[in-house]
Amino acid sequence: MPEIAVPTPYLDLASALAIGALIGFEREKHKADQHLRGAMGLRSFIIAALAGAAGALVTTALNSPWPLVAVLIGVAAVVVASHVEAAVHDPSKLGATTELAAIATTALAALAVLGHRDMAVPLAVACAAALAFKAPLKRMVAGFGRDDIHGMMKLLIASFIVLPLLPDRTLDPWDAINPYRLWLLVILITALSLVGYVAVRRYGARTGTLMTALAGALVSSTAVTLSLARHARTGDIATRRAAAGGILAGWTVMALRVAVLLAAVNSAILLLLWPVLAALIAPALAGALWLLVLRQAPSVAPVVPAKGDGAPSADQASAAPAAEVRTSVDNPFSLGPAIRFAVLMAAIMLVSALAERYLAPTALVAVGALSGLADVDAITVSMAERSIGDASRINLAAAAIVAAAVVNTAVKYGLALTAGGRGLAWLLAPATAAALLAAIAAAVLRL
Repeated sequence: MPEIAVPTPYLDLASALAIGALIGFEREKHKADQHLRGAMGLRSFIIAALAGAAGALVTTALNSPWPLVAVLIGVAAVVVASHVEAAVHDPSKLGATTELAAIATTALAALAVLGHRDMAVPLAVACAAALAFKAPLKRMVAGFGRDDIHGMMKLLIASFIVLPLLPDRTLDPWDAINPYRLWLLVILITALSLVGYVAVRRYGARTGTLMTALAGALVSSTAVTLSLARHARTGDIATRRAAAGGILAGWTVMALRVAVLLAAVNSAILLLLWPVLAALIAPALAGALWLLVLRQAPSVAPVVPAKGDGAPSADQASAAPAAEVRTSVDNPFSLGPAIRFAVLMAAIMLVSALAERYLAPTALVAVGALSGLADVDAITVSMAERSIGDASRINLAAAAIVAAAVVNTAVKYGLALTAGGRGLAWLLAPATAAALLAAIAAAVLRL
């Protein structure tokens, strides 16, 4: 069957009309729902798109920008006049969203005709989505406080202002610390924690222990362990089961975080370590599901601080009743914890480089084990970064990461025993032992 070739100019014009129809359809529905008389609707937006397309065609034919500029000014003038008239008749419904959307429609239609259809159509979809999701967007913004906005702005500043200013080369004689790469890894880990923060703020305790523990562990699985363990100490057996299930669910996130970081930094290590990570995840997740779902444990939501902050106090952990503990998280991006984490990661990178140069290669495994006493993320990104493009280092780097993960899991079990008591420890013991033994066995067979 012969293919039907459609000339590019006609596709561009069709895309321009589709842009006007898409945004106009949403505005027409909004107009009907709000009973707005005289507001711009579907036909107005299609005409605005036609004006933008025509202006772009004339601009291309005359090789001059002024016809398109004149069209944009004309559409803007009509939109402003319509806005003023609407404000005079009904000041209570004053707003400029529809008018701005009409100007954007004209510009996007022109962009499509000028040969940038692949850019104009996604932008039009984004514009229509922003108009359609007005209520969800307002609810999302209402859920954040001023401190949260400041934290996100700091993350953006760190990503797009501070990062480009850092030198992209190693500065030490051991070729270990690259400021640009170091800060980039800090941003990556902080952004991952921000996902958990947003999830906890968005869903909170309504989703129960399992979902809250999973989201909270994206910020800090150690904090989830301490919070739930302290709450379990003061509760009955049902509460201890819920706390144990939440702790095990949080532990699975540690392995998932390692997988995500390795995928982002050095996927070769992830291909080597996925059986070990699966061995860590499967027993803990099975134990969590058994305790939370099959045993029908009550909902217990952890109080999770920001990654790098202090652990919650015993008063915080036990302030709410057994069936529901208030979920309280702080924005994970603040300059203090970010800088401290950067210093920790730089220290691990430097110690790893010195151990590799002056000690036996297997000393890296000991470095990983020591790092796991405090954190797994730092040693993960450090080892992954240093073994990029060097096949001879991959096995040692993977072994160091496994050592850190195993030690970190054992440390968190010790914290749960200390903070939650023997009753909680017995509930955690089978899944913890199975996870550690399975991970060690997988590492021995794989590495």
